[in-house]
Amino acid sequence: MDKEIAYGTGLLAWLVQRITGLLLVIYLFIHVWWVHFPGVKTPFDFLINTLFLPGRLATVNFIMIVYLSDQKVYNRCPMSELGNNIKNLSVKYDSARYNFFKWRFESPALNKVALAFAFACFTGILAQLRFYLPYTPVPVTGQVFAVLLSGVILGKWYGGMSQGLYAGLGAAGIPWFSEGKAGIEILSGVTGGYIIGFIFASLIIGWFTDRYLRTRSFAGLLSLMVLGIAIIYLFGVIQLSLVLGVNIQKAIELGALPFIVVDIYKGLIVSAIAAAIIPRKPFGNEMG
Repeated sequence: MDKEIAYGTGLLAWLVQRITGLLLVIYLFIHVWWVHFPGVKTPFDFLINTLFLPGRLATVNFIMIVYLSDQKVYNRCPMSELGNNIKNLSVKYDSARYNFFKWRFESPALNKVALAFAFACFTGILAQLRFYLPYTPVPVTGQVFAVLLSGVILGKWYGGMSQGLYAGLGAAGIPWFSEGKAGIEILSGVTGGYIIGFIFASLIIGWFTDRYLRTRSFAGLLSLMVLGIAIIYLFGVIQLSLVLGVNIQKAIELGALPFIVVDIYKGLIVSAIAAAIIPRKPFGNEMG
């Protein structure tokens, strides 16, 4: 009897942990994308504002839940038939994600180019999710989310290729830059540096996740996301400074500081997704 009660308690904690994590992920998406549009409010934000709970607390809770999930809490629950079924499902999931990345690593170049083009399209779609802040010419868009994820999913060369295709085909005339724009003038304008930065950010994130197993923990992935965001800002701010003719400090105020919180939210979400899908065991030529 005591064993069954302990098992039930452990299983309940396991379910609550994952449901809460899912709800927080949904909340973060809604908070980042919809609450910032004028006139749009959500029940989530009404509840948060009513309880005077800072958004930072939601972020901390989200990190804690993902971390606990990463430790496979169910392994500490007493095993019964249901517990074994849960563990078997986890084993099958681990096998599926390993097989996907193994397939991606060993696939012919044509398949990898197709995946890169698909992620270029995904970046173009998220570029249309945008809003402007009153004090900067650079819009807040969804592109960074796609860029960070492309490095994890596609790896070093083809993650960078996906963003190269996005930049090159957009410059050639495909209207998938922000606001449905296209043309070489976008790459030479105030936002062009960020688009160039996408290529290098995805390339570096993919290089680390493909090569070093220790970067595949949630903490390691979050560090890579922050690095990727910094690379995007570096290219973006330098070009913004040149195009507007302002000093670097002013360019940082216009082109980096307003977006840090939103981009860190994106990095948190991508880190959680990546930690859930990328295998911890080698599928290629990784180091420890």
